[in-house]
Amino acid sequence: MHPKMRLVVNFAFVLSILLTCLVVIEFFGSKIISSTEFNDKINITDEAIEFYKTHSAELHHLRDLDDDRWHLSENPSNALFTIIAPFLNTQKNILIQGDSWAEQFDLPASREYLERFANEKQVGIINAGSTSYAPSVMAVQINKLRRQFDIHPEHIVAIIDQTDIGDELCRYAIRRNFDDANRLIGIRPEPFESNETYKLELFFRKQAILRSDKMALQKFLESAVLKIQHNFRKEKRRCKWPEISRPLTQGISKEEAEDFISAVDRYIEAVFSDGRVKSLHIIVHPHSNHFSQDIQDRYVLYAGELIQQAIHSNKHENKIVLLDFLNQNIGSYLDRPTEEIFKEGDPSSHLNDQIFASELTPRIFQELAKRL
Repeated sequence: MHPKMRLVVNFAFVLSILLTCLVVIEFFGSKIISSTEFNDKINITDEAIEFYKTHSAELHHLRDLDDDRWHLSENPSNALFTIIAPFLNTQKNILIQGDSWAEQFDLPASREYLERFANEKQVGIINAGSTSYAPSVMAVQINKLRRQFDIHPEHIVAIIDQTDIGDELCRYAIRRNFDDANRLIGIRPEPFESNETYKLELFFRKQAILRSDKMALQKFLESAVLKIQHNFRKEKRRCKWPEISRPLTQGISKEEAEDFISAVDRYIEAVFSDGRVKSLHIIVHPHSNHFSQDIQDRYVLYAGELIQQAIHSNKHENKIVLLDFLNQNIGSYLDRPTEEIFKEGDPSSHLNDQIFASELTPRIFQELAKRL
């Protein structure tokens, strides 16, 4: 064989080997980046990811990206709110706000009660509860729901949890965004460097890589580099559970109390900035540690005291109903042992699903029915 021909043949052989290796690498790379171990949000649609990115820009974060629970691929807006009974202009409508306590209204037993209530009273009900939401985020959220989703309730149920104090002081105080008139207009999401629970920028950047048209190997390498960049730049986590619970375990300063009361006041003002709102029902409930027999474990602060101060100093006081399950003799089930009331092993002291559905939910909506 002519030397030049042999060189061409050898080159072609080597090239074919390289191409074969590239195809094999691409095949296995595609398998890796398409696995739920590498990308646990692989089944969530681009539309749902974009919805989450757009609206978390003002709200710090939305509900957990749990497609099985919230069916985000079917309806991305479920990341922000769920419709239990549709709002209609011909009837009175109710909006629920709050943190993961409010999310519990979407569990089957409570949702069934609300659907019956809506049918009997001919009202619409939307649940906008989202994990770790506190008054500042709720204030921004109610404005967003009105402005961008045409959701205009006449009655609002707001659960303000004990941990909202820590959330406000630690998680949101440094993320609040005010306009030139000192109006709260947003809660900025965590930056790329953040190592907080609700860090989203790393997630969004990784999803942009994985959902691009690049080769699988390139996606894999860019994702690895992104992870290394984040690990190199990430900040020390500031809002672990001890810091979120600190106000309850150790108390707060006068300045911190004023900050939280101001956050509640801003929320109330946001609620009644729409003249169509007839009533705001604020729900406050104790945690199991408020009943602890061990003085070392017993909480020293109760959110209801601060909320009451905010209500009494607000011009809309006569439109606000405070349902305090510790001090108003409406939580008779609280006489039971705490292990029968609260979820076992839950530091945030959520009510167990049965108590939430059969005790808390009816008490709230029976009181609300008086205002319809």
